[in-house]
Amino acid sequence: MAPAVTVEVEDAYGNVETGDNATQVTLIIANNPGGGTLSGGSATVAAGVATFSALSINKAGAGYTLTASSTPANATATSSGFTVSPGLATQLAFTQQPTSTPEGGLISPAVTVAVEDAYGNVETGDDTTTVSLAIGTNPGGGTLSGGSAVTVSDGVATFSALSINQSGTGYMLGATSSPVYAPATSSPFDVTIVSSKLVFVQEPSDAQAGSAISPAVTVAVEDANGNVVTSDDATQITLAIATNPAGGTLTGGSAVTVVNGVATFPGLSVDKAATGYTLSASSNPAYTTATSTPFTISAGAAAQLGFVQQPTNVTAGSDIAPSVTVAIEDAEGNVVTTDNSTQVTLAIGTNPGGGTLGGGSAVTASSGVATFPGLSVDTVGTGYTLTATSTPALTGATSSPFDVTGGALTLGCTDPTGTTATPCQGIDLPPITLDGMSQTVQASGHDIYVTDTRGLSNLGWSVSAYLMPTASNANAACAGVATFCNVTVGPAATNPQGQIPASDLSIGSLTCTAVSGNSNPLPEAGPGGSFPAGSGAVSLCSAAAGHSAGTFKVGATYSLTVPEGVYAGQYQATVEYLAF
Repeated sequence: MAPAVTVEVEDAYGNVETGDNATQVTLIIANNPGGGTLSGGSATVAAGVATFSALSINKAGAGYTLTASSTPANATATSSGFTVSPGLATQLAFTQQPTSTPEGGLISPAVTVAVEDAYGNVETGDDTTTVSLAIGTNPGGGTLSGGSAVTVSDGVATFSALSINQSGTGYMLGATSSPVYAPATSSPFDVTIVSSKLVFVQEPSDAQAGSAISPAVTVAVEDANGNVVTSDDATQITLAIATNPAGGTLTGGSAVTVVNGVATFPGLSVDKAATGYTLSASSNPAYTTATSTPFTISAGAAAQLGFVQQPTNVTAGSDIAPSVTVAIEDAEGNVVTTDNSTQVTLAIGTNPGGGTLGGGSAVTASSGVATFPGLSVDTVGTGYTLTATSTPALTGATSSPFDVTGGALTLGCTDPTGTTATPCQGIDLPPITLDGMSQTVQASGHDIYVTDTRGLSNLGWSVSAYLMPTASNANAACAGVATFCNVTVGPAATNPQGQIPASDLSIGSLTCTAVSGNSNPLPEAGPGGSFPAGSGAVSLCSAAAGHSAGTFKVGATYSLTVPEGVYAGQYQATVEYLAF
């Protein structure tokens, strides 16, 4: 302090004891607004006066006072008030230390750094120095935000937006300034983890149905800044199917406890083949869930057969509709769509009627599916089943039960297994020129079809032809007469020269063949021959009991002998067929 403080030893009247060179005077701080420490406060009087030339106080403050006491003891004295101001700026100091905070969170209260003199007094008159902060000790490898240069106000820089993005224990900050003063280092503080979300680290990859997804799917617990919470060894994570295009079942997705913040799911599999599966991850405790990228599950190796379109109830001998289909499947029941070579064969499994299967011969799979059009069973029965076998040999399959019901024995001009209908038409014999002599003309008859869907193994059938009166004959004289009758000669048709007897028409060149994949032996062609007089029958074709089911085509050639002496004109007759 200058000038130096002095203290006098006086008598009761205020006179200085100039002869005193022995009394010791001591000064102490009486009023201490700055909490300062006094230095240089002891002195021995000379000529009654103690001079304190090295007196100082280290803390700034307004309203300090000093008290003087002596040895030997005299009445004490107290100085008037005075102010101690800061010295020259020399250093920085953290006045509000950083406190522990969550990752990415603002450090609160705001960190403050003061510009101080050598005694730690804040340079309150400083409004120009800039102070910057940086991480000194960095245990988490974090990044500091909000530490850019701040200009002091009244000697203090305030950092209100300070944060660190990575967790860690024992962070410290360093403060520097412009102009340059001695830097400062904060006390240690922690940045804590904030677990907020789940993230797929190893996404699910494409796999075969029932096989483990590889590499193993992993899910991490992350904080809000995307940092894996490596200190987490307790959270449990569960996987489930999110997008499920084929109704698959997930195996291996049960709760897994994280290790260093990551849960690993070995043995994860889905049983149904499809494109576009996704997985969802949830946790306990509950964090924001995660959804994986899409992935594909394909069929595995061919292992078994499976009926896709089961056989339906059907009339005996008729095609089962819709067509039965059998798939080549992997062990999980997925169709192996890449299979275009396996051959599948059908046979009757349960055979309540002793029937025979038609159309079950080997069919080559296309895109993993064998289709059997034209499949039929010829005998009535309740509870039939089919079995499927293959080459190469896979695990076979048995269909669900179905019934074969009885139908009818029918005749027609159209193949019932065909796709177009042909109307019944008359048989046109070639024209002849009468020369008074007997002549013969021929024509092929239109095919007729006999279909047996009765499903009765103890019955066969026979087809015969009859010459019938032509009801539409314009000549009334021919009504009810089973002959060829001249429709153009009028009354003359009543005499023999107007009619050709039934016995002059004959049927030969008979053919009886099976159609529609019928595996029965061919029926027996009838003897044919001439029609008897009147309305007798000519046998065309017959099938034995047990071999009659299905559809058969009957063909024949018709020959008409025109006797000598008949009248010229158009002759007409009607041939009808009967199956029994």
